[in-house]
Amino acid sequence: MRVGSLAWLLRHELRLAWRDLTANIAAGWLALLAVALLAGLHMALWGLLRGLKLDLSGAPPFEVVAIVGLVLAALFPLALTFGINRSVTVFYERGDMDLLASSPLGARVIFASRVLSVAGALFVTALVLAVPLAGAGLLTGAPRLLGAYPLALATALTAASLGMLVTLGLVRLLGARRARTASQVLAAVAGGALFLAAQVPNLMRDQASSALQRWVLQLQPLFAEGGALGPGSVVWLPARALFLDPLALAVTLCGAAALAWLTAATLHGTFMSGGRQAVTAPTRRRADAGGVRFRPRSVTRLVLLKEWRLILRDPYLLSQVLLQLVYMVPLLVVLPRGPGSVGSLDLTAGLAGMLVMLAGTLVMGLTLIVVGGEEAHDLLAAAPVPRARLERLKLAAALAPVWALALVPLALLAWQRPALGMLTAVALGLATLSSALLRLWNPAPAKRADLFKRRGRRGDPVMNFVEGLLPLLWGGWVAFVGSGAAWAWWLPPVALALTGAGYLYGPRRAAAARLLTRGERATT
Repeated sequence: MRVGSLAWLLRHELRLAWRDLTANIAAGWLALLAVALLAGLHMALWGLLRGLKLDLSGAPPFEVVAIVGLVLAALFPLALTFGINRSVTVFYERGDMDLLASSPLGARVIFASRVLSVAGALFVTALVLAVPLAGAGLLTGAPRLLGAYPLALATALTAASLGMLVTLGLVRLLGARRARTASQVLAAVAGGALFLAAQVPNLMRDQASSALQRWVLQLQPLFAEGGALGPGSVVWLPARALFLDPLALAVTLCGAAALAWLTAATLHGTFMSGGRQAVTAPTRRRADAGGVRFRPRSVTRLVLLKEWRLILRDPYLLSQVLLQLVYMVPLLVVLPRGPGSVGSLDLTAGLAGMLVMLAGTLVMGLTLIVVGGEEAHDLLAAAPVPRARLERLKLAAALAPVWALALVPLALLAWQRPALGMLTAVALGLATLSSALLRLWNPAPAKRADLFKRRGRRGDPVMNFVEGLLPLLWGGWVAFVGSGAAWAWWLPPVALALTGAGYLYGPRRAAAARLLTRGERATT
């Protein structure tokens, strides 16, 4: 393999991606998790295809093509936001574009490798759905579903190319630092919009059926023969590519490849025309012109205000808070309207469980900032305040905003169903407190700017897994017990046992992490 060629650079990108992927988990465990996930999806899709009993021996019916097209349209914004985030990472967070730009390597090869590396990451992600879908198709006698592989490749190339072009536009408009913030907000908005769209039938309740029928009747002319969205429309070519339609496959793959080539050429042209700053160096933050103001206050007030001010400066966290608030909208809409159910699950109880899970997840992010992002361990150690008190104040700074956000839905829930409201309040308190404590015991120290980057996500993998599992256990307890499932009462003992195990194992890790952080900073 020739040094400096496109294949050589792509191999290097794959090596970096694998290093990031296995940073916190052994390759064997990663393979085991991948096999388990793919096996589960195979079984689920196999059961779904068997139940639908679709005849895919010939050309699929237009109704099936339309459904596939709508699913692709719903999932593509997520792929696009992933492409934007990966583009920001490879251009700005990695910090190697200046070195590559000053090397003897051709600029066209450099940018082509970056486009293909982002597309490769997207393709691997898309394979999580493509592999089970194609395998289930073979098991049910529908080999046409092997088109999931070329469709995943075309989607990855398209999303990566558009993501890089959008990133370049955002950087030119806002600067590199704000472009990263804007991409994260776009991801939050896209995820929240999909969630709200999926909740529309639940929010409309009894009106959903009639409203949906009226809406379908109004749109029928568009889907008729000769209409803008009729069977012969080019809009459905990507959906037909899933079923190995030759023309659709050729157009979809060639279009995606042409877009990738155009993106690499655009990036190269921007670089050669003097726009190097837009694709290499990030914008520096302007220093605050105001003076430093300090007024003596109590230790509690000082620590809380200091932590909250640092939290408000974190753009990623602000986008995540926005997303959590979007997820609370269905709960605020459904609660005043009375009980309802989806199958055996009580709708109100399910949304209450979701509130508990969201609160626990948000506390994890807040505690990661106030504990893992602490950059003044030596000053805190020398402060005339016990470390235990400082840690309690840091936890309070992470817990108080989440509890404040949860007050309104908890009040509505207690007004509508007092018993469920009390259960949710207890579970939310335990879920947030246990999540905060586990993060305190597994701090994963890093620079504040690197906390939410892939290379900044450190810590014990077992503790990370338990930390992510606890909100699910507490939220599931509320959802299932609120729906009348007596078996769910075993979930709290499991969650408490996992928290206790984290206490026995975690404090030693936290002390070692603090010593490690001090040593790293002493050497730098």
